[in-house]
Amino acid sequence: MGLHHLTIALLLFISLSCSDRTERRVESTVFAQDSTAFKSVDSNVEGGIGSSNKIIITSFEEDLNRMKLDTILQGDVYLSIMPTQLDTYLTQEWTQGDTLYRHNYSDVAYRLNIKKTGKTLIDTAFTKQDIIAGTDPEFENIARFFGYWLDEYINGNEMVIFGTICQPDTDWCIFFNHRIDINTGEIKFVIPDLEEEKI
Repeated sequence: MGLHHLTIALLLFISLSCSDRTERRVESTVFAQDSTAFKSVDSNVEGGIGSSNKIIITSFEEDLNRMKLDTILQGDVYLSIMPTQLDTYLTQEWTQGDTLYRHNYSDVAYRLNIKKTGKTLIDTAFTKQDIIAGTDPEFENIARFFGYWLDEYINGNEMVIFGTICQPDTDWCIFFNHRIDINTGEIKFVIPDLEEEKI
């Protein structure tokens, strides 16, 4: 019985090692950031990119629950910041040896809703394009809207929302503020010079 299994294993090994070398191997993994949950799928595909024999695709999706803010502030001011995952992805690719690595990062938009004494002052959504459009086309193509949260609430008159847009896995970011007049709903954008933020 043991010899029979050994013979089958040996024949299987020989047949796999003699198979067509143009076949590409794809490993696809989906991660929920800040979570241990992930799903992995392996499959064989013909063709591929360049001379890579193996393609590893990893998709990162945001845990949107960790970024939600829904609160009532002093002066009967209601603030809600709700992230929404978009249908678009930012893709980064590089090769190492005969392996092509592809990381897909989901794009996120943030809906900002502010009410004062029941009256809606602001109800709008922001994407990275709304913030950085026209500043640096290279950065716009490789960056994602990473975070958007309450930074300061000043004397019940002004709110400062802090945001970051970054190239994943790097320190290349821009930081910006939305300074919001709670009495009028006016939003002022404060965006530093992009060149100064390259680290």
